[in-house]
Amino acid sequence: MAIGIIITIVGLSCYIIYMILYNFYLRKNDPEALAHPTQAKGGQKGQISFHIVKPDATPDWIELLFIVAAPLFIIGIIITFFSLLLRLF
Repeated sequence: MAIGIIITIVGLSCYIIYMILYNFYLRKNDPEALAHPTQAKGGQKGQISFHIVKPDATPDWIELLFIVAAPLFIIGIIITFFSLLLRLF
């Protein structure tokens, strides 16, 4: 069970680091992506407009950090859940 908890914590830590670095590089290279428009470009209220992030706004290694973080978190939860089931039965 301890291994599952450790894997979950590592996955969560990688995700937090990913979000901090992603936000940093987005603020640096594409600040329009973080802007919250109150009105769409067409001038109609209530319409949601999306800004697509530039392809080179963040380095590729930051995306790899997310690809590592998500499976680690899920695998850690699954290992912890099954180890708890085995201890109960």
